[in-house]
Amino acid sequence: MEFSDKLKELRKNKAITQEELANNVFVSRSVIAKYESGNAFPTKENAEKLAVFFNVKLSYLIDEEEHVKMTLAEIKTRKTISYIISIIGILINSFYLIICWIPIFSKLVYIYPIPEGANRPMTQYDYNSIISATLSNNNPLGIIVLILCIIDLILFIIFLITTKHKRISLILEFLSIVILIINIFLIILTFIFSASYAL
Repeated sequence: MEFSDKLKELRKNKAITQEELANNVFVSRSVIAKYESGNAFPTKENAEKLAVFFNVKLSYLIDEEEHVKMTLAEIKTRKTISYIISIIGILINSFYLIICWIPIFSKLVYIYPIPEGANRPMTQYDYNSIISATLSNNNPLGIIVLILCIIDLILFIIFLITTKHKRISLILEFLSIVILIINIFLIILTFIFSASYAL
């Protein structure tokens, strides 16, 4: 008997609806419907919740073959999440590497000395990029973020290439995500500093 049939039988023996079962194991009713129709397989966590709720062993609910399917599904989900995070990381780092050179901040600058016959100095707008705005104010943050973005971009690309080497890819994934989190914080700070220098 397959997992879907066992689940349906256990639920009917307990005389509860799919909605009631869903509420007891903290999933949606549609998830229970998919489990019972065989269109979806539970995560290990959800399978354990169901086993506890029905007071049966997990090995009864999920046989060895289904356990392998469940593990493969979780691995596939994890790989998909890692891939999405990598793409987001590459996009964020690439965005900063491009935008940091574009003059996006403008500042009104007074030109001295005052020309003869004028009663005030002439003005012009000075346009600055993130890098020039931070460096002209003796703030190395723009360059630090630039270097971290390059390192993080390289790590994400290597991670995507070396996904077959489990240990190496786990280390690369961890490092690249940690650097990405730091980078996001530093990018926001850099924008704030650059904008304040333009005021």
